[in-house]
Amino acid sequence: MLTDQRPEPRYRHIPAVLLAACIALGGLLTPNAGHAQYPSRPIKLMVTVAPGGGPETIARVIGERLSPLLGQPVVVENRAGSNGNIAMELVAKSAHDGYSVVICADSMIVINPHMYAKMPIDTLKDLTPIPSSRGCAPISTACSRCRR
Repeated sequence: MLTDQRPEPRYRHIPAVLLAACIALGGLLTPNAGHAQYPSRPIKLMVTVAPGGGPETIARVIGERLSPLLGQPVVVENRAGSNGNIAMELVAKSAHDGYSVVICADSMIVINPHMYAKMPIDTLKDLTPIPSSRGCAPISTACSRCRR
């Protein structure tokens, strides 16, 4: 007997990634004594692949959904090259204020230090991961070390 099962949607993990990004960025919205309300300027969302790749598509969806929620534009920048090291270095060396975020494959954070003799950053110390709520998405999000 045949069952009426629909195939799983192609981008089924997008809601989980959006939820994780909203939770991560929402935690930064709490007012701190002596600090301006976050965000007070545009947020840069770096992507480690060329335009048209899967992470770039997800970044654009996240940017479109977060902009109205945050009241500031989320600018998606493609910084392909060196297996993601260029984008990760730009985010890690940016100000530690939560305005620079990178979307990359989780393997770039874990495997790149073992593949390259000289890494421009220590991915485990210089980036703060923002995990997916499902934990099974092949794409990770990280920002430069934010205030804790």
